[in-house]
Amino acid sequence: MAQEIVRTMDKRGIRPDVRGMRGYVLIQSVEDVDRYIGQIRKAAADAQTWMAAQTGDPLDLLRRMKFDMVGFHPIDGHALNLVEQIHQTWTHVSWLSQPRGSCWSCTRTPAATA
Repeated sequence: MAQEIVRTMDKRGIRPDVRGMRGYVLIQSVEDVDRYIGQIRKAAADAQTWMAAQTGDPLDLLRRMKFDMVGFHPIDGHALNLVEQIHQTWTHVSWLSQPRGSCWSCTRTPAATA
């Protein structure tokens, strides 16, 4: 039987005391990793659609990307500014992309692996 995969984190990259609560990522299988990567990809596609629809002053575009809630959390989908979406996306991707060897049997935070 495949080794059980258990990795948890909260949105701030802090190891939780209780696994499986809303706002946490709980990985128990490779399929869970694939599902989370799919959610991250969807949030990126939604941001890409928003960016492609933008016209007008480029400085205003950058201001909106930084200060307006036009992006999406890569896992939960709630509104974020686009700059934070970029940060959260690569934190989650790097954390989910850790080697599938012995570290998969332990609990890790993205801050420790990003």
